[in-house]
Amino acid sequence: MKILALGLVMFFASHVNADSCTVITASAQIDDCTKAAKKIAQKELDDSYTKALDRARSYYKDGAATEYAVVLENSQTSWVAMRNANCLLEAFEVENGFPAHETVVNSCVSRTNLSRKVFLDSLPIN
Repeated sequence: MKILALGLVMFFASHVNADSCTVITASAQIDDCTKAAKKIAQKELDDSYTKALDRARSYYKDGAATEYAVVLENSQTSWVAMRNANCLLEAFEVENGFPAHETVVNSCVSRTNLSRKVFLDSLPIN
């Protein structure tokens, strides 16, 4: 798990304070960097969701755009619930309430948000 967390930290180093996230000397840095990475990945996911809605509005006419928006919103809500449950499952072996637990959850959320972003960027699928 620590290798995965460190990999995500390195991936987001260009978006986060590069000095503190590329040279890790304390576990607290990993915690801080995964929090920052999660925030960045959430913003990117939110932007992709908004752009997918905008593309659907220009692609579909009449009530189809509204119907598509409802289906997309339901899909996103369900996906967020699944992501959250999966990330808690991934962090199961790390004791809740400790920074390491939050770090594993944050890393999982960042990774899965980026995966979902790729999917949303492909919508609507013709």
